[in-house]
Amino acid sequence: DHRDLHSFPTRRSSDLWYAWSAVVRFAAARTQTDGRGAPPGFVTVDFAEPDAPARLDALLAEAAAAGRPVLLDFGARWCKVCALMERTTLRDARVTAALEGFRAVAVLADDPAAPEIAPILARHEVHGYPAYRLLVPE
Repeated sequence: DHRDLHSFPTRRSSDLWYAWSAVVRFAAARTQTDGRGAPPGFVTVDFAEPDAPARLDALLAEAAAAGRPVLLDFGARWCKVCALMERTTLRDARVTAALEGFRAVAVLADDPAAPEIAPILARHEVHGYPAYRLLVPE
């Protein structure tokens, strides 16, 4: 029987989340990567910058006003799979063609437990990186 994180009791989910964020912070401190370069056509919102929450809100509001769908690409500098996806899949001509008309936003959040990003990750049900969310205007 498959159970996702949402089916666990709240206390256990909280404990798992904090344990995972400690592992992530430890790995980030020990891992060196080339960083994260957004693929062509993507706008990067880096949560290391103080204006990131307002910037993300503004991009989402702009896309909603224009009736454009949004692709959110959640990741971190330390995420090896994120870097691989950015070097390969997200640069593939078929993928870039499919994303025409979308507002593509790379959300860079090295510390998923940070108070600026944690509520956003929770709202979009992001439990690990990379994570992609498609927002379609109503």
